[in-house]
This record gives sequence, C-alpha cells and structure tokens, in this order.
Amino acid sequence: MSQILSFGQLILTFCLVAGLAQAQTPDKAEEARLKGYEFLKSQQLEDGSWEYAGHDVGITALCGLALIENGLPISDPIVESAQRYVVKNYQDVKQTYDITLAILFLSRVGDRDNRKPIRDLAARLIAGQNVDGGWHYTCPAATQSILVDSNERIKPQAGKGDNSCTQFAVLGLWVASRWGVNIDIPMLKVAERFVATQRPDGGWPYQHEDKPKEEEGNSTGTPAPTTSGTEAESKLNPSSPSMTFAGLFCLTVARATRIRAELNGVKLPKPKAPPTTAKKPRTNSARATDPMPAPMPMSDEPASNLLEVVDPGEKAKTLKEDPVFAKGLERAGLFAGSMSPGSARYFLWSVERMGVLLGQDKFGNTDWFNKGSTALITSQSKEGGWVSGEEGKGTLPDTAFAILFLRKANLGSDISRLLEGEPAKAFSVASKAGERFGSLADAIKGAKEGDVIRIDGSGPYDMPHLEIDKDLTIVAGTGYIPTFRYDIGYNADGKRSRPEDDREVRHMIRVNKGHLTMEGLALQMDAPVKNVSFSAVVINGGTLRMLNCIVSEANKMGMAAVRVTSPGEVTVRNSMLVGGRTGVEVLTGGKQKILIDNTLLFSTACVSVFNGPKPEDADCQLHLSRCAAYGTDIFNFRGLTTPISIQSDGVAYKGDWLGSSMLPAVDSHKGVNWQGTGNLFDVMRWVGSAGKQNMTVVDAKKFNSFFGVPEENGAKQTITFAAKRPLGAFNHAVRADDFEFSNTSNVFAYRRKAGLDAIVVGPGEGYLRFRESFDYRTWNLVATAP
Repeated sequence: MSQILSFGQLILTFCLVAGLAQAQTPDKAEEARLKGYEFLKSQQLEDGSWEYAGHDVGITALCGLALIENGLPISDPIVESAQRYVVKNYQDVKQTYDITLAILFLSRVGDRDNRKPIRDLAARLIAGQNVDGGWHYTCPAATQSILVDSNERIKPQAGKGDNSCTQFAVLGLWVASRWGVNIDIPMLKVAERFVATQRPDGGWPYQHEDKPKEEEGNSTGTPAPTTSGTEAESKLNPSSPSMTFAGLFCLTVARATRIRAELNGVKLPKPKAPPTTAKKPRTNSARATDPMPAPMPMSDEPASNLLEVVDPGEKAKTLKEDPVFAKGLERAGLFAGSMSPGSARYFLWSVERMGVLLGQDKFGNTDWFNKGSTALITSQSKEGGWVSGEEGKGTLPDTAFAILFLRKANLGSDISRLLEGEPAKAFSVASKAGERFGSLADAIKGAKEGDVIRIDGSGPYDMPHLEIDKDLTIVAGTGYIPTFRYDIGYNADGKRSRPEDDREVRHMIRVNKGHLTMEGLALQMDAPVKNVSFSAVVINGGTLRMLNCIVSEANKMGMAAVRVTSPGEVTVRNSMLVGGRTGVEVLTGGKQKILIDNTLLFSTACVSVFNGPKPEDADCQLHLSRCAAYGTDIFNFRGLTTPISIQSDGVAYKGDWLGSSMLPAVDSHKGVNWQGTGNLFDVMRWVGSAGKQNMTVVDAKKFNSFFGVPEENGAKQTITFAAKRPLGAFNHAVRADDFEFSNTSNVFAYRRKAGLDAIVVGPGEGYLRFRESFDYRTWNLVATAP
C-alpha cells in the first residue's frame, strides 16, 4: 500500500467500541488537552518538522496548526521553525490532505509573505477538482498564475474522487479565499456533487460509485456488509459517520460561498445535477455495522428539485430549512451518538467543526462535546498522545485532531454570519432571548447588569452621546463591522443638544460606572463644530476593555479617541486609534492603569497625560506592548507634575518627536519612569520639556543612559511601513496592514518581536481571526476573573 493511501486510510479509520465511560468534568478535558499539547510540542524535530513518512509537510502543518489553536504564540520558535519548513518544502507537495493543511497553517500564521505559497497551493486544489466536483488523493502541479489567466487552467480531472479528500479541499479553498482566491465555481460544483449523491438515509458515503465498496471499514479492517433491499439499493455505498459530517460541511461552505458572491454583486448560475443522477431509491436499510435506528424515509423529490433549493435556496430561508441539509443533519445526529473511545479522531474533529460552525451544542440528542471529550479522555495514552487504531501509525495526527476537538477550534467563523443572514433589527440582548432592538441606545436601556449586546449589522448607525452606568459587553456579530457616527442628540431636558455650549454631549459613549467591554466596533468621531474638545470614548468612572475596535477621525477637528478622567483601568487591544489631537488622553487622579497592546496609535500625539483636578494622589501606569506609535509628538506630558510609570515592550516609535514635553525639566526625568525591552525608535528628535529639546539625548544609547535602563530597552532603526502614509493622513479607511513593517526593510526581521501584528488588528477580519485564536479564550477568562 502506498504511503499516500496509508495516510488517507489512517485519517479515515473508524472503529466502533460499545459504551462510553461516565462523562468527564471540564477540568479533566482541560487536563487532557494540555497534556496532548505538551506531547505534540515534544515531538518536533530539529529542522522544524514533525515526521510522518511521505507527508512531512502535511503533518508539520497539522501539528503547527493544532499548537497555535491551543495557545502557542505565533512568535514561538516552534511555530517559526515549522513555518520555515513548510514554506521551504511546499513546492513539491501534491497530496490533497497535505496541500490543505499547509494552507490552513500558513494562513493561521498570517505572514504577508505567505500569500504566494497559499495561492500556489490553492491553485493546485482548483486544478485537482474532478468532473464530478470532488477530489482524490493528489492534485496536479499548478501555481497562482492559473488563478488570473484562464489560458493556463488545467482541464478538470477524470474520476469521482472521495468525500474525505473533498472536504479537506473545500476547507483549504475556503481559507484560501481569504487571500483573494476566487472559489465560486469550484464550490458550485461541490454543491452539485453532494446534493446528487446523498444516500436515502440522509448521509453520505466515502465514495459513491455504483458498486459496493469498503468505505470506512470496521475495527478488523474487513469490508462492511452491503445493505439489504432492492438491487438499486445494493449498488449504493452506505453512508458513514465522518463522511456525513463531511457532506454537511461541504454544503455549508458551498452555500456560504454563494451568499458571499451575491452580497458582492456576483450572480452565479444555479447548480445543476449531473446528467447521470436519476431519482434516488425511496427506501433503504441501515448498514449492518452501524448501531443506528431505522433509516429515515427518502424524499419523493428528485435530486434536481432538491438542488434548486440547496444553494442559496429561494424556497429555504436558512441552511437548516433546506431539505437536503436538514435530512443530513438528522442523520448526523444519529451518528454523533456513536462516538466512543475507539472512534477515529478524524471523525471527532469533523463533528467538532460542524458543532462550532453551526453553534450547536447537540446533534440530535447527543451533547457532542461531552460525548467526544469523554471518549478522548478515556483513550489518551499516558505519554499524552492518542494512538491510531492502525498499529504503529497515527500518534501525531490523532493527537492533533484530539486537541483541536478539546479546544473547540473554529476554523470557519466567517462562514457563520453568511449563513445566518442580517436581521431587520440589528441589536439583541443576551438576557432577552428572541427580542431585538432598533438602536444601541434602546438595547442599553433594555439590558441588565452584566448583559451582552450583540450587533448583527454593519450600519452605519448614529450614536448620540450614550451613557453607561452598569456592566455591559457590546460585541460585533460574526462577520459584521458595526459602524457608529457621532450624532447630535438630545440633552437631559429633551431639547436638541448644542455641543458648542454643553460639554456633557461632546462624546460618543461615556462610562460613568461599571465595566464596559467593546469588541469589533468602528467609531467615527467627526466633531460637528470647531474649537471644542470632543472625545469618542470617555471613562469617567469604572473600567474599559476595548478589543479589535477602530476609533477614527477624518475631518481634523481634533478629537481624543479615548479619554480617561477618573481612577480605573483601561485596556486597549488589537485596535486602531486614528486621527485627532491624541489617541489616548489621561487626566491624572488616583490609581490609573492604561494597558495598550498590539494597537495602532496614529495621531498628532499618541498618548497625552495631563494633571487632573486632584493630582496629589495620582498614580498613573502606562504599559504599551507590540504597538505601532506614529505621531508628530508621540508622548505629550505638557505641564505634568504628577508621577508616571511607562513600561514599553516591542513598540515601534516613528515620528518627529518621541516627546517634546515628556520631561518636567529639560535635563531631568524626575517623576517620569521608563522601563522597556525590544523597542524600535525612528524619531527625528527625542525628548524635551515644553518644546525645548534635551541636546544630550540624541540616540537610543543616550536615551537608555538618560533613563538608566539597559540596552535591551531598544535601538534606533529606520522604520518603513508597508504603506507610505504621511503624518496627518487620517481617515476612516486606515488599514492595520498599512502599518506592518515593509518586507523590503531592515526592520522586517523584527516583525515577530516588535511593531504591529496586523493580521489580528481591527474589526472585521482582524476580529474574526482573533476570535478563532486561543488568545480570545484568555481574553474572556480575564473578563470573568474575580
């Protein structure tokens, strides 16, 4: 048997073991996940790869992906060496599984330089699709040139392929589409394939040729018995657990692709059933080896009629209402109940992917995570891995699939929004299930303490100086970028407000007490009048946690993106603060902790700190990590007499001044404490007091000496961003990847340790990527910590 075939057989092995151990606790599942995570890390070789004969690129990509999804930082040497190995060796990869796994891994790492390998690999998948809409084990050699030049496209391959390779190819192409690969037509063919080949019981087989075939086998590796019934029925390969979930996944991606195309104004042809597809038999018996109840009756509709509604479905408003999908989902519910310690981990991963993608806790009557995690805990080896049922093979892939299951990794969260559609009223409140609101103001009024407001729409919406006085979380619905614009509302007396006269309405949202979390939002603060100080978000009590947001100004009126006027804690992560007089403005008073992580600060002044009304008890701590700070005067401490502590790690500073008024006196930093590591400085002038320059601090070495910090604090570098955007070029369309280090610059070598990790910055795609990561779990755990 070839290595390729054995790899496919390994992935497809499905063993049914009667009975499950008693359900385990979440702590046990977490313990098993961490043990598997450490085992997988320990198996990496010196060259950055993991070993599986004939599939070293594929297994390296799978192990690297599983580790990232389970919390290993992309900057970790394990990931970096794995990426180097995959990029170095991907050119010769032709196996469908390996191609897809390499796409998933390189996309998850997210380097801009990975664009070419991802597109080359996607081209092979497109070239490998056969006339029946599926894929087999290998794909022809191809490069990204076929994606743009129709003359270079390869004729569709002969044969039917199999549904395992097909679901892998579909997953790879969906992820590649995030990198500009058009997959509309390939997914149209995928929809045709799975509608036409659904079994009478609602499931799908490994292959659908017209003769009995061993499909996923049983624990002994012998062919499964054929089904009983008519002669036509006996020629149909029976449906199987993992391939039924594969069919559902492929139909889901095909539908999402069509919806996305139509949202972009592209009208695709209706899918058509293959001409050989006739009316399916109406009854069938369950496969003898499947511990399933009696099969469901077959639909009276021919395949061609079912196809009319599958994608996108004029007759079916949602995917779950489509008869083909609904029947498959019902069959999947029966199969999910068969999960056991002997089940193939590939099957468990297929269940997990659909459960997370569809947001379902159960398939049929089965709590899939409880059942599957119990099976995994029971079958984990003492070393921490999971061993395949095929002797001597599969420890690495089985372990990777197992910890992906236990992590509940979502590799397709951008599909969910496309399937759900946009509701008429965008705002919902967690505590009021089934009720929707027409505005954020109404949702806030209707919310309870600690509630979550979800916004399933992009707007734009008007935001008339809202007030927060309770714990709230406001999040973007999956795939949306809720955009809010400052609006002149009404004052406390019910009259139209006049911001030029009333300072109480010069903000978009103000926190007076409680904890406000904002995720995935866009706030556009264009002040309506001149010579008045506006702020987008004001913290006047309580705390703020801002994740993957953009606060921007385009009309150059001089807003502050975030203004802190009271004691408390502010966290800004993966966000962009663009334009205005300053990104973050603090009036000192009491204990204040400002944490800014992986955020773009692109403003006249990036951070401004001034004396508050009660400076005598001020304790202001400022911590910046992995940011890009680009401003005329990066730190503005004009007139500040209260102490401030700055911790700066891996920040790229670029501007005219690091701080023209950063010092209390031109030759003293008394009260200003600086600590840091790994910073990059590209400034024309360093520090001064009231605009007067300290002439001794002329380079990074002198800066370090002046503040008494070691050389590890940072160094002078010429910082070149990917886009040459001049200072002051503020607008609402600023992109995070414009502020990545240029791949032709010297600082590009520092991209893992300093500057912006742009791929997870901002709302939209950045937010989706971060939500798919293990770090989002950590973010939520911090929010719920006492």
